[in-house]
Amino acid sequence: MPLISPLFDDVTTINYTLEWPHLENPSNTTFAGPTQIDICRCGGKNVELEHIYTRYRCPRPKVRFTSPREELWVLQAPLGQVNLLRPANEGDIRRREELGETAEPSAYAGKNFILLTGPCPRGRYQAYATLQYLRSLPPLARQNVEFLSLLIQPYEEDCTDDQGGRAYIELARYILEEVPAFKSLYLNIWGEESRIGAREFAMLLWREGVTIVISWDWWGESSEEYTEINSFLHGIETGMVVKRPVLEDAKHDEHEEEVEDDRHTNPDDTADTTTPTRKVPSEDGWSDALMTPLSPEEKTVTEDSGWQVL
Repeated sequence: MPLISPLFDDVTTINYTLEWPHLENPSNTTFAGPTQIDICRCGGKNVELEHIYTRYRCPRPKVRFTSPREELWVLQAPLGQVNLLRPANEGDIRRREELGETAEPSAYAGKNFILLTGPCPRGRYQAYATLQYLRSLPPLARQNVEFLSLLIQPYEEDCTDDQGGRAYIELARYILEEVPAFKSLYLNIWGEESRIGAREFAMLLWREGVTIVISWDWWGESSEEYTEINSFLHGIETGMVVKRPVLEDAKHDEHEEEVEDDRHTNPDDTADTTTPTRKVPSEDGWSDALMTPLSPEEKTVTEDSGWQVL
């Protein structure tokens, strides 16, 4: 059984879907590999009728946010191109339903929002979807938003890892200009390929009282909070993504190894509890099995019916 990351125990998940009206064959099955050749027929001024899709030159996807009445899926664990989702529990559903059509603007205060979807052609465009969600809120509600979470890993912004920086800039600028109560951005950096782009969020620290919290592993054991730009940039440069096992058996084995190591440790030794840096080799505990939820359209969900192994 996959482990549940404690990082998202209290987050408010907003599900969204992406529509690609101009792609020749927009299919989730194309969501793989470092490069994708998708034929686009947008016919813009600077492109031919049939051309290779390019972000920021071709029209962006349309974002649709699910309503509180629709089935909700939340993050269980990150798996790159196929994030592991689970059906929402009562707490997840309650937090989402508090933001219904009749919600008061004050209902948005104190909540930590994360925008989440499944595999999509070209990438999940999470930062872009987060920006569109903020724009979709009534002004009084948007002015009460205080916390946001983002996943910084491959396939979140585009199939190519160099396409996320501009999306991060657009989101950060919008927060500074339109979200006056904003307090903290939680960056979950789980991919070496895409972490450098997260530097663009440094501009948020221009505003007094804003913090950025980086979690380097999905288990939440390696994290740092930043209030100053230079220290944040240094943290991005030197921090190390820590891989953790996804399945309970692997986690149990890791724990047994740690206990065994402790038995051979001098009790006078001082433990190093600082955030790991890139000088330290990463752990290798990932499972080769990919697990993903069954279709949300399944109406009957039992303890074991929500998962399938790819």
